[in-house]
Formats: sequence, structure tokens, C-alpha cells
Amino acid sequence: TLGEYCYYPSNISNNTSIRANAYKHVRNYHLNMWIHNNSISKVKARICRGHILSGVSRIYLRGRMYPKAIEYVRGALFLNPFYWKSWVVLLLAILQFRLKKRPDHNI
Repeated sequence: TLGEYCYYPSNISNNTSIRANAYKHVRNYHLNMWIHNNSISKVKARICRGHILSGVSRIYLRGRMYPKAIEYVRGALFLNPFYWKSWVVLLLAILQFRLKKRPDHNI
């Protein structure tokens, strides 16, 4: 491993939206630099952008922000419907969102 991710509850890393936006901007920056230096097809760039949005949706899913996770995974599936990890994130987000909305029944 080249790096280590440390999670501190009282730190900025606890803010899911900031972490997701940082991930998205860094990945898009590197993708744009790569596209600028290499000639790739629009289809390949679209697939890469779908992977980026899928990664953002996984961050929101881990942060328990299910509506945002669903929003980003829908964009990922629009760009790359054959990426199986996006389908898994969508399924998990929908199930967790529905379970979260259900009232607890204490017996």
C-alpha cells in the first residue's frame, strides 16, 4: 500500500460530503489530465467517469447518506450500465434507505 487512510471522528474526514467531493474532484482532475495527454475514445472516458461516480456513491453509502448515494449511482449507471459494482451499491442503498424509513417495532 502506498498510503493509509485514518478516520478520526472529530476531524474533517468525518464529513462525508467533503470527502466525496474531494474524491470526485481529484479523480476528475487526473482523468482530464490523462485524456489530455492520451488519445482515448469518448466511450472509454465515459466508462471512467462512471467509475468515478460509482466511487462517490460508495462514499455516501458508507456515510449512511442513502439518497445521495442513490443519486450518484444513478449517474454512474447512466454512464456505464455494465459496471456491476454500481448495481451492488444501488441495491444496498435502496435496501438501507427503506430499512431506515421503516419504524422500529420494539417487542
